[in-house]
Amino acid sequence: MPKAICSAPELGNPNCNCGTLFEITSTGTFAVLYAFPGNGGPSAPNGQPVLIGNTLYDTTSTGGSSGFGTIFSFNLQTQSLTILHDFSGADGAFPSSLVADAAGNLYGTTLSHASGQCGISGCGTLFKYASSGTFTTIYSFSGHATGGNPVGGLTLDPSGNYYVATGLGGGHDLGTIDKISPDGSQAVNLHSFSIVSGGYAPNAGLALDSNGNIYGTTGLGGKKNDCLQEGFSGCGELFEITASQGKYVSLYRFTGRADSGFPAGGVLLNNGLIYGTTSGVGPVAPVSWGTVWQFDPASSTLTRLYNFQPAPDGVFPESNLLLVNAQYLIGTTYQGGNGNCSSPTATGCGTVFKLKLTNR
Repeated sequence: MPKAICSAPELGNPNCNCGTLFEITSTGTFAVLYAFPGNGGPSAPNGQPVLIGNTLYDTTSTGGSSGFGTIFSFNLQTQSLTILHDFSGADGAFPSSLVADAAGNLYGTTLSHASGQCGISGCGTLFKYASSGTFTTIYSFSGHATGGNPVGGLTLDPSGNYYVATGLGGGHDLGTIDKISPDGSQAVNLHSFSIVSGGYAPNAGLALDSNGNIYGTTGLGGKKNDCLQEGFSGCGELFEITASQGKYVSLYRFTGRADSGFPAGGVLLNNGLIYGTTSGVGPVAPVSWGTVWQFDPASSTLTRLYNFQPAPDGVFPESNLLLVNAQYLIGTTYQGGNGNCSSPTATGCGTVFKLKLTNR
């Protein structure tokens, strides 16, 4: 039976709320595979594990002996979890989710530490955990031209180059999009985000099409006069960096109206279309609890596929989307559903959702 296996960064162990590793079948049956214990162990897993054979691989953004996160594996047959690497700060801290190459090597980034002057805790790293069990720091971000504090994880191209968005550094100190060579010896700034010209504050990973064009979103910026009621200049935008010219192109600028605003999670490419989510606009009308959207580059048209509402619906979709059987989008919401999560202001503990694509 097809199933999705994900992790949640919170709740699970009632004494810790350190997160869980869970699976959900196509019929909606939910099961917790592992509840992270805290107390010096790994906690706050990052979301979408990598499956190689019968083993899942993922990171936790905190926990471990130094509190800076871990890389772990989980054997689906034995239901056992193994810590593969414990971040110390000198090799990075607070890792993102992982990607794998064809040989089973794992790659990721850390938000901070290692080196550079990005606040008080370093600018982050790019690392490799080889299938042989060897950990290597490939690149240390400096916070200068190629940015610092990488966000949203890595994207690999067929030649082994890494693409990543950063939250700081660049020409305007608002983050960058970088291309880093396989051995980490060369790093190129492809774009510096600016509050003056376009979006800024990238908060998710990038996607590459077969021609080498890069796609992503920014959480803020775009149309400067929109989302002012929330205290921001712009509601975010969808962008492309063209492979032929290396030019940054704004494909769509969110308005905070029917299209909602503040895109979250990465973008998904499928059959020439781009899919993503917004985390919502509020509390000033028009209130939005988040959307799933589709963008057609051929017509420059954005279509709202689903508009989230409070319980029993989920609200604030902020994870990456998964495409299943070329016709369903799977994702999670940060809040909503039927739980209360022990807070007077909470709208529920979150949901897993499935959305059928009607044009498939």
